[in-house]
Amino acid sequence: MFEEIDWLNRGFITKIDIKRIIDQFSQYVSAITADQRSHPDSIEMEALVKRFNKDKATGRISLPEWVEELAPKLR
Repeated sequence: MFEEIDWLNRGFITKIDIKRIIDQFSQYVSAITADQRSHPDSIEMEALVKRFNKDKATGRISLPEWVEELAPKLR
C-alpha cells in the first residue's frame, strides 16, 4: 500500500499523497464522507500523519515509519 501511495517513488508520503489516494477511491464512499476525509488540512489527515510520522519534524511518512506503525505490537 505504501508503494501505491508513494506513486512518485520518493521514499516517503505526505498528506497530499494520502489525499490523492483517497480521492482516487472516493467513488466507494459517500460524497460527504469523501469530502470531509480527503481534505488535506482536515483534523483527521493531520492526526493520521502525526501518528505515522515518528520524528514529527518533516510531515513525511517514511517506509520504516509506516511499517513500524502497522506492525503488530507485543504486549
